[in-house]
Amino acid sequence: MNNNSSGGKAIRGLDVLILGFAFFATYFGAGNLIFPPQLGLNSGSDFLSGLAGLTLSGIFLPIFTLIVIGLNGDVHSITGRVGKNTYNVLLAALMLVCTFVSIPRTCATAIQLGIQGNLPSAPFIPLVIAYFVISFFFVADQNNVMDRMGKYLTPLLALILVIVAFAGIFNPLGTPVAPAVDHPFVNAFLGGYNTGDVLVSFIMAAVFISSIYGKGYTTVGQRNKVLIYCGIVSFILLLIIYGSLLYMGACVSGDYPQTIGRAELLVAIIQRVGTWVMIPMGIAVVLACLT
Repeated sequence: MNNNSSGGKAIRGLDVLILGFAFFATYFGAGNLIFPPQLGLNSGSDFLSGLAGLTLSGIFLPIFTLIVIGLNGDVHSITGRVGKNTYNVLLAALMLVCTFVSIPRTCATAIQLGIQGNLPSAPFIPLVIAYFVISFFFVADQNNVMDRMGKYLTPLLALILVIVAFAGIFNPLGTPVAPAVDHPFVNAFLGGYNTGDVLVSFIMAAVFISSIYGKGYTTVGQRNKVLIYCGIVSFILLLIIYGSLLYMGACVSGDYPQTIGRAELLVAIIQRVGTWVMIPMGIAVVLACLT
């Protein structure tokens, strides 16, 4: 990639990939593994409408929000137009939810679904301690947290999920039946929005922008270009993985009731893909939770 017009540092493709992978991992948590199959189950043969709705609310809106924040410099430049304390109130509310809901849930999911799903006798409390020790290693250095995620956690996570995705696409698990909902697009749009990933952009925007500066892209033009390039990388990865999971859910829409639990449906799909997937998917769940 060429230098920008201000004569700054040339944008390196490797930097874009590392940060783009980290952006993807930040949006893709363990919960994001289990809701696309459910939306596919609801959408059935109209899975393309479901995918369009999910893509708009679950992929485009969060990344677009991040880019808009980046182009404006920071979150304050947007929330300040609502009120001078808007940012503090919003961030405090989000931090309370993360501290008392999201963080404990990701730990429990990583252990119960990712580890004990393959090793039922694995001890819970020692694994909790190990989980947070590993988490601390990645977040202790604020300046390198995104870099560490993009270099170590995300490539393996993305590789596992892409392999499973292609396995589900090229070897369909069944034939989709008629949709179980009247409007698959609206149903998937609301399902994608309810993941709360738009709010992730508000929480993480400062970290994302700081990571770009940390790579040496210090001019406004460079920052904006890198932000957009990373958004494209993240968009492509999310589209491939969300789309494949939703399609696999649609393929089994005639085999499972609409009342089946999300985690139960994911496990059933994994088992139908092949028992060889169980351990890699367990690893993917742990990695998704850590990110």
